Amino acid sequence: MCKSSPRGFLSATRYEFENDQADDILRTAAYRRDDYCRSVIWFPPEDHSDILSSIATPFRRISTAPYNFFYKLPLLVFEHLLLYLDMKSAFNLRQACLNSRERVDLSKEYKRITTYGLNVFCALLRTRFADRISIADFHRELVTKPCSVCGKLAGFINLLTWKRSCFKCLREASETQLQLKDWVEDSLQMTENERSQLTILESLPGRYGLYNDPFLERHLLVSTQQAKDVVRSRGENKFRYPNTGPMQNLDFLGTCALPHFDNKAGRADHGVSCAGCLLAMQKGIITKSQAVKQRDKVYDREEFLKHFRRCKQAQLLWESSDGGTKEPEELPDTAKVGGYYNTVGLGVTREGFRRLVGDIRD
Repeated sequence: MCKSSPRGFLSATRYEFENDQADDILRTAAYRRDDYCRSVIWFPPEDHSDILSSIATPFRRISTAPYNFFYKLPLLVFEHLLLYLDMKSAFNLRQACLNSRERVDLSKEYKRITTYGLNVFCALLRTRFADRISIADFHRELVTKPCSVCGKLAGFINLLTWKRSCFKCLREASETQLQLKDWVEDSLQMTENERSQLTILESLPGRYGLYNDPFLERHLLVSTQQAKDVVRSRGENKFRYPNTGPMQNLDFLGTCALPHFDNKAGRADHGVSCAGCLLAMQKGIITKSQAVKQRDKVYDREEFLKHFRRCKQAQLLWESSDGGTKEPEELPDTAKVGGYYNTVGLGVTREGFRRLVGDIRD
């Protein structure tokens, strides 16, 4: 929150509520930034239905075939070995026979991955990156909460670096930046040996970024940070690294949204933004610079409930919902549709959309 807050922004006292009201408060006064999730690699739910049986759904019939080698292993031994299988091999193992499928589906880690990280799993398969990430690697990041750059709640993962990031760092941090392979290699005058050290991702055609920009071709991408690290090994202190590239926003093409699974609570946290802060912005209670910062902030469950105790407009939304039984009349449209992404399809011009969204760096 801002140190010197305008009137009507912060409540005078700490707002109190019962623990059993927390879920209703979150549903009423907070919203998920679906526009963030759809700005990266994203598949419509109907796309998953076609592949779900190959990834996660067990057969209804019982296998009558002889047990294979894996099924004869003690369950604990099998589960331990399974963690070190890459995602592609685990996918293939499930296709081998019913016995293998039953064993894989018993894995706690695999269940969590296919339940909460299905979008990422599909992206790994379609980008042919699934053989680079093990079940243990995937599950480790699923239960990891902080951004690898700034330490805040991370709702995204970079497929190339396999590291978590928040949306702000995805857009701005040098550690998350991706660029065209050929351009990076030529710009850094990389040798054949240096080029062989780069991890390469082939992107998927689609629309990316908050402005829904079309990328109709596949591109070979590399991490600019990895490329710089490789070149630094030359020991050339005066070597200058290019700060720009021929194409922008390529970071979105190698990233997926991934919620944080809370082991202790047994639930996934996708992160939420405050509808009250959005309302305060629309009412003109806070300035543009304050508004952009508060509007784009993403909280985990506990952080939002702490924020809610002082956010006056969020409290007003809650109080007008009759305990969460009805939609507040003042709930902003942006909160209803999950961010600004969906407004592109509602007749808003591109220039108008840019003004509406603003710049996260304002």
